[in-house]
Amino acid sequence: MREEPAIVRQLKEEEKRGKLMTKSSPQYDLSKESMEHNPYLRQKNVEEKLERGKTVQVSIDYEQRLLDSVEKYEKIFRLSPEAIVLLDKRGNLLDMNERLYDWLGYRPNEVVGKNILDLPFLNKEAKKIAKENFLMRILGKKIAPYELEFFSKNGEKHIGLVRGATIKDEFGIVFQELIMISDITDWKQTEQLLYRTIEQLKQLEFIVNHSAVIAFLWRAAEGWPVEFVSENITLFGYRKEDFLSGRIPFSTIIHQDDLARVSAEVTKHSREGAQEFTQEYRIRTRSGEIRWVEDRTFVRRDALGVITHYQGIIFDITQRKHAEELLHQSEEKLRATNHG
Repeated sequence: MREEPAIVRQLKEEEKRGKLMTKSSPQYDLSKESMEHNPYLRQKNVEEKLERGKTVQVSIDYEQRLLDSVEKYEKIFRLSPEAIVLLDKRGNLLDMNERLYDWLGYRPNEVVGKNILDLPFLNKEAKKIAKENFLMRILGKKIAPYELEFFSKNGEKHIGLVRGATIKDEFGIVFQELIMISDITDWKQTEQLLYRTIEQLKQLEFIVNHSAVIAFLWRAAEGWPVEFVSENITLFGYRKEDFLSGRIPFSTIIHQDDLARVSAEVTKHSREGAQEFTQEYRIRTRSGEIRWVEDRTFVRRDALGVITHYQGIIFDITQRKHAEELLHQSEEKLRATNHG
C-alpha cells in the first residue's frame, strides 16, 4: 500500500488530539502550541495576516483618495470665479456656489430647490432657452456654450455665458447636471462699443472716400512709409496698394523741387514739439501731372514723447494756386503799368 504523505498523517494526528476543528466548523486552532507543531498552519496564518493587512491598507488608501478628491472638488466648486449650479435630472437646483450670490445677489435659501422655470433671476424667454438646452443635454445631445440674460436682485441685466455638463452614475445614466456661468456683461458692452465705433469709422471712411480730402497715416521713418490711405487716392491716379505695399514711397511723389523744403519743415516742427502743422507742396500724379496740395498734419507720440506717426489730410489746391498765380501776374502788370 502506498504510504500517506507526512503532512496528511500529521493533520490526522492533530484532528485526533482535537487540535484541528471538524468540517462543520471551517476554522483552525491557531494557538501558539498548534503553530509550533504545524508548519502548514503557521504559513497559513502568516498568509492570512498579510492578506488582511493588504485589504485594510487598500481600504485606507481608497478612503483617503476619496476624501482628497471630495475636498479638491469642493474647493473648486466653492472658490471658482464662475457661478456654478448643480441641477437634478428634473431641472431642480440642488446647490450653488458663492459666485452666484456675488453676481446676482440671491442667497442659496432663495433659489435652492426651485426648478429652472421658477428661478427668479431668469425672465420668461431665458427660462425657455435654459430648459430646452437642459433637456437636450439630458438626452445626450451636445450643446455649445450659449449666452443668456440674467437679472440681479436689484433689477440689473447681466449677460452670462452658459456651459453645461452631465453627471452619470456607474451605469451611464444621467442623474445630475453641472452648469457653469461666466459673467461676460463687461465684455459684451465693450464688444457693442467696438461695433458702434467700427460702424462710425465705416461711415467716416465713406464720407472721406467720397470727398476731395485724402486721409493718410505715415510712419515716422525714412521715406514716410504709408500705413493707411483712403480709397480716394485714386483722385491722383494711384491705388491704396501702391503705398501700403511700399512699392511707391510717399516721398517719391513729392516734387523734387519741394522735397528738401518739406522734409526740413517736418523736422523743424517735430523738434519744436508741434502737435500739428500745415504745408503746401507739389506732387506728381500717376500720369505725370503736377498738382498742388495742402497737407494738414497731426503728430502722434508715444508715452515717452517719441514721435511714432504723422497723420494728415491732403486736398488738391491746384486751382487756388493757379488763381493766386494769375492774381500775382495781374498785380505785377498793374505795377509795371503804373510805373510806366
